[in-house]
Amino acid sequence: MKERKEINRNRAKGMLWGLIVGDCLGDVLQFGPAREEGHFVTEMEAGGPFNTPAGYWTDDGSMALCIVDSYNNMGGTYSLADIAETFHLWYRDGYLSSLDHSFDVGCSTAQSIMRYAAQKTLVNGNEHSAGNGSIMRYAPSYLIGLSENDITGVTLGVSSITHGNCPTVEDTVMRLNYVVSDGLVGERTTDYGKYVRRLRNGKLHLADREDVTNRGFCIDTLDSALWAFHKTKTFEDALVQAINNGNDSDSVGAVCGQIAGAYYGYDAIPRRWVEAVKDWEEIDAMFEKFLDLVFGKIEAANAKED
Repeated sequence: MKERKEINRNRAKGMLWGLIVGDCLGDVLQFGPAREEGHFVTEMEAGGPFNTPAGYWTDDGSMALCIVDSYNNMGGTYSLADIAETFHLWYRDGYLSSLDHSFDVGCSTAQSIMRYAAQKTLVNGNEHSAGNGSIMRYAPSYLIGLSENDITGVTLGVSSITHGNCPTVEDTVMRLNYVVSDGLVGERTTDYGKYVRRLRNGKLHLADREDVTNRGFCIDTLDSALWAFHKTKTFEDALVQAINNGNDSDSVGAVCGQIAGAYYGYDAIPRRWVEAVKDWEEIDAMFEKFLDLVFGKIEAANAKED
């Protein structure tokens, strides 16, 4: 992992907002076929399987906001139990949902949250719960891990609330840790995922769009997001490529948004996309408070070391 003192706030905020705009952009295409070039979705649109208005986030954004909200309410203290309780509030009451109820909840996530509610267990799931629920909501966990000087422990801990005991998910979270650690210090990750071919002269060649599968399986989601990131040279283009492959487009958009946001930074995210998100000013205030707490702890730790 890169040294935490090298991380800048703009890239960290890019991770958070990248997740939200990627989720909102991809919602309208969710569970549908890939769009042909020339008919791409490039703006927030209403519709999709849940008939949401434009700029509404799904479970990806809600669970990420739950992690942020917990950390803010705890005054910058990492509490896995409080994060799990906030997930339960969302699932049961629609807390921090863009609608008045939770929706688009994956089976493993729903079962794990119900188990937590009944038994207060912080490790839920099994070896077969290899969906993308851990990586779609990932950015706040990484940043908390940065402030705690324990990126691995925090990201795997928050993952395990719903996707514990699954080595495939753990490996995917660890891959994303390294991808983001590169991006946050301005380095383009060398992880291309499976959608890459190596030519005889040693050069890399990305697969064609029709070969990319935006499935909800955690490895496929990360690899699809990496394909879109490596195919493009801007945050906007990366997100457009990611979501227009359809299927689990909101989660691939959220993951690509986190990767691209870490590398390009918040300032590279189109302002029109941010301001199209429901309650964007309230969300931005939540993120600013969260980053104040995260970077306050990082700065205090760095001062102690000097």
